[in-house]
Amino acid sequence: MEKVVFYLSLSILLLSIGSVSACEEWVAIEEESYNRTYADINDPNANQFRPLGFKKSSYTFEGAEPCVEVKSTDGNGRHIQLAVELRDSGTLQVKNNKNSVVIDINDSAAKCNTVPAAASSVQYTFYCLGAGCESGQKFFWYRFVVEKPEGGKYEENWCDTLSSDVPSSLISIPSILTPPPEVPDVEDSASGLQFAFKIVVLTVSTIIVIILL
Repeated sequence: MEKVVFYLSLSILLLSIGSVSACEEWVAIEEESYNRTYADINDPNANQFRPLGFKKSSYTFEGAEPCVEVKSTDGNGRHIQLAVELRDSGTLQVKNNKNSVVIDINDSAAKCNTVPAAASSVQYTFYCLGAGCESGQKFFWYRFVVEKPEGGKYEENWCDTLSSDVPSSLISIPSILTPPPEVPDVEDSASGLQFAFKIVVLTVSTIIVIILL
């Protein structure tokens, strides 16, 4: 009997540890430290670059559903922004563990609202179910930004101050056009020709005078 209780307790402990560690903890980067160099989402080391503070993840239709926990979110009226960019066109759904709100994202979007239930931490799950979802593994960039109080207060319009840039906006397109050659001014060309003609006439006249002498 004691062995049964022991194994049961151990199983519950392992399950609780698994549930706690199921969500990856979000590690933010301050905006002034953002990497503003383009990174390819197909690069296995993309998360070492963190373009604009984003991280790379993936979900699978009716399969893997990554979970991310954002901590230190408590405070009445505090806002949180979730920005997402999908590698391929399609649909991504996001839910949290504090309310029943489901966010639908197509291609890219930035969603900003007050923290659900003013909770001290919120877990977000990325997935796709139902119509509009495609099979296979789907990659995407995501980033959370949590509002910091100014003078102990949270700004009502804080969401409007945030950038909507996503990692693909960092692509630099080289210019393939060369500037056209400079066209000489017609008046300057005419003046130059007249001056040259006068020099020639003067030179010929001088030669004739010398010969006659």
